[in-house]
Amino acid sequence: MITIPGKPIRSVALAALAISTISAYGAERTWNSYAFESGNWSEPTNWDGKVAFVSGSDSALFTGTVSKVQPVVDGKYSTVGIVFQSSGWNIGSSTTTPLTVGANGVSMAASGKNTLNTAIWMGTAQTWTVSDSGGNLVVSQKLGGTGNLTKEGAGKVTLNSGITHDYTGTTTIKAGKFLANGTISASTVEVQAGGVLGGSGTVSQGIKGAGTVNPGDGAGILTTTAINGSAGTDFLFEITRVVAESVSTPTFSSAAASGNDVLRLTSDTPFTLALDAGNTISVDFSAVTLDFGQVYQAGFYVDKGEFFSSIENAQFNFIGVDSGWNIRVSLAQVDANFSGDLASGYMTQFTVVPEPTTNALVGLSLLGLLIAARRRKAARAVA
Repeated sequence: MITIPGKPIRSVALAALAISTISAYGAERTWNSYAFESGNWSEPTNWDGKVAFVSGSDSALFTGTVSKVQPVVDGKYSTVGIVFQSSGWNIGSSTTTPLTVGANGVSMAASGKNTLNTAIWMGTAQTWTVSDSGGNLVVSQKLGGTGNLTKEGAGKVTLNSGITHDYTGTTTIKAGKFLANGTISASTVEVQAGGVLGGSGTVSQGIKGAGTVNPGDGAGILTTTAINGSAGTDFLFEITRVVAESVSTPTFSSAAASGNDVLRLTSDTPFTLALDAGNTISVDFSAVTLDFGQVYQAGFYVDKGEFFSSIENAQFNFIGVDSGWNIRVSLAQVDANFSGDLASGYMTQFTVVPEPTTNALVGLSLLGLLIAARRRKAARAVA
C-alpha cells in the first residue's frame, strides 16, 4: 500500500490506473478498404470495424495481399507508427500536408517493396526497421521533421532521387542498407558496425561511424562534404566499367549508373583525420577482366587538393584479383562534370601490375632467351 498524506491508495487501484493509461495510446488499426471507390485515409469504412482512424493515437497496419484500394492520405493525420506485414503497398497522398509518424516509426516484416509516396514528418525520435534482407522500404516524397531516425534490420531503406530531405535529427544506420539517392540536407549520418550507407545522392553534413560506405546500389556516385573515419569507417568500391584505351573512367554525369563507384568529398578538409589501419578500403574488380597496365579510376574523388597522405595508411583489400596480378594505388588529377557541376580534383586510381614473383620469372625468362640467342650466335661463328 502506498500512502499520500491523508489518503491511502491500494496497489489494485494503481494497476487499474496503469491499464487505463496504456489504453489511451490508441489501437493498431488494420487497413481493410471496404470502400472500394475511395482509398482515402479519412474514410471510416477503409479501416477495421468501419471506424474512423483516430489521428494522434492510432497506428496503421497494412497486411495481406494487396487486392484492395491503396491508401491515400487526404488531410492532416498523425499516426503512432506504420506497420507493413506484406509487400506491394503504396501510401499515396492528395494533400501537401505531410503524414506525421510518431515514436513507433515504421516497420516492415516482408520481402519485396513498400512505398511511402506521401510526405513524412518525424515529430519525435523513431526507428525504421526492415527485418527481411529482401525488403525495401522506399521513401518517394520529402522526409522532414525534428526527430532522430534509426535504421534497423537486414533490409534496406531507399530515399528516392530528386528530393531534398530536410529533417534535422541525426541518422543512425545500425543494420542493413540505407540508400541516400536524394539529398539529406540537415542530418548528420552515422553508420554503425553492421550498417551500410549507399546511394547516388548527397549527404550534406558529413559521414562518420564504424560501418561501411558503399556508393550507389550497384555502381554509383555518393557525394558528401567530409569523412570522419576515426571510429573505423570502412569503404567498398565496385568497378564495372571496362577499360577503353587502357583507362576505365567513371561516367561522372550519371550518378546512379557511373560504371565505377565514386565517393565525392567536397570540403576543404575532406578527411577529418587521416585513415589508418582501423579503416579498410575494399575495391571489387570481380566484374572486369584484368590485364597488365590497365588503369581504373574509382573510389575517392576530392574536389580540393591532393589527399594521398589521408589514405596511404589504411588497409587495402582487392577483390577479384587473380594471382599473378598486383594493384598499385596512386592519385590522378581528373576533370569531372557532375551533371553540370564542374570539378577539377584528384581521385584514386588503380593500376594493374605483375606481382613481384611474376616480375622475377619474366626477368629469368628473358635472361634465358638472351643466353640461348648468344649460344646460337656463338655456334654460327664457330661453324
